[in-house]
Amino acid sequence: MLLYLGKLTPRKGVDHLIEALSRLQNPDARLIVAGNDMGVRAGLEQRVRSLELGERVRFVGLVTGERRRSALADADVLVYPSSDEIFGLVPFEGLLAGTPAVVSDDCGCGELVAQARAGELVRFGDSTALARSLDRLLADAERRRRMVSRGRAFIQRHFAWPRIALQTESVYRVAIAD
Repeated sequence: MLLYLGKLTPRKGVDHLIEALSRLQNPDARLIVAGNDMGVRAGLEQRVRSLELGERVRFVGLVTGERRRSALADADVLVYPSSDEIFGLVPFEGLLAGTPAVVSDDCGCGELVAQARAGELVRFGDSTALARSLDRLLADAERRRRMVSRGRAFIQRHFAWPRIALQTESVYRVAIAD
């Protein structure tokens, strides 16, 4: 199961993800698209129909709370194909839930996912490269497990509260000194 979790807007790249799904070698792969529609869902659903993906794509709207945690944990791969994204926490939420991510190279969190070796980066809008990346990850559960392990360690090292508190304190010390 592939999961996209985020708003449905043009810059989120869900159209490229749907195109990539149509190119997968694995005909059993399914995509869950979860998030608020910001005016593009009807067009995305039309694209699903035109590619004859039928039941392989399911739009579920906004998911919160336990449904969100379950979706993140149940997915095999989280896909975050956004552009012009300042950061993006969803790939890190996925890692904490046990799911590696494929992230666009135009997404602020992409370089951190790559640095942590906790997922794969693909060029934004390149549906063929996205399909290849997804096929590789879907075919290798052990690789996905290793990515999650590395990602969780990276998150603990860089984003745990003690580290963030020290960084925040450092910023305030510099501000006070000026």
